[in-house]
Amino acid sequence: MYFVNEAITNGIKAYNDKMDKGIEPLSYYFEYKIIDLLTHIYRKIDITNPYQLNSEKDLVNNLMVYGLDHDNVQKLINLLSAFNLWEKSNHEEKNDLLERIFRILAKMVIAKKRSVGLSSEEEIYYNDFFSLKDPKLLRLANMSALNIDDILSVYDEELIKYQKEDITEEIPMLKSDLYEKYNVNKDVVKSLPNENLLDLNKDILDKEKNKKEEKEETYKKPKTLQMVITSGNGFIDGLVLLSIMCTEIMVGIIITVLLARL
Repeated sequence: MYFVNEAITNGIKAYNDKMDKGIEPLSYYFEYKIIDLLTHIYRKIDITNPYQLNSEKDLVNNLMVYGLDHDNVQKLINLLSAFNLWEKSNHEEKNDLLERIFRILAKMVIAKKRSVGLSSEEEIYYNDFFSLKDPKLLRLANMSALNIDDILSVYDEELIKYQKEDITEEIPMLKSDLYEKYNVNKDVVKSLPNENLLDLNKDILDKEKNKKEEKEETYKKPKTLQMVITSGNGFIDGLVLLSIMCTEIMVGIIITVLLARL
């Protein structure tokens, strides 16, 4: 009697043996690596507890926790079973089973990245896994795959799809008067690709921010200081300022005397 199917049962048993004895399994190595990957994507308890409870439903629900749909989870289960049958057939025909398995596993990683993010250690682990840095997995891929490059490109392709999600979302436009202020036609703005619209908005907002800061700086300076052309020498600047102040006082006295004579 198997839990879910033979591949998953053998994989979890091999994984538990590795955790208990610290030795990588000699048999069911591929199944072990799949379970090991799943315990990195999810929590170890999310994979091993359903096995202990013999609850396929719990396992399926746990594999959907980051948003992967039920269809992909079920496909993965079926593909693992199909690959297990291929292994037992003495590797008679090459196929795309491993590529399709890796595709769904990559979707699981991206679902987690989208949901809670990945640590730098996780990023390294996943890159190594999907790059077939493990020589045993690489050997298995060479034996089974129609084209090994198709397997090696899976993770990068899913990452690119994820990165494109950010620029396919609608970018909010600025107020119309801001575009008009910089002689940018609103209809042209609407037709811009998201990347260009982001750059335009940033440029306008940066210019507005700089203008605001310049006004605030000017407002803070005393009137007299705004009239002074600095020499870069504090002593000389002080003499210039004193001279301006004396001049203003003398002008005031002269005006007062003249008014007194009238």
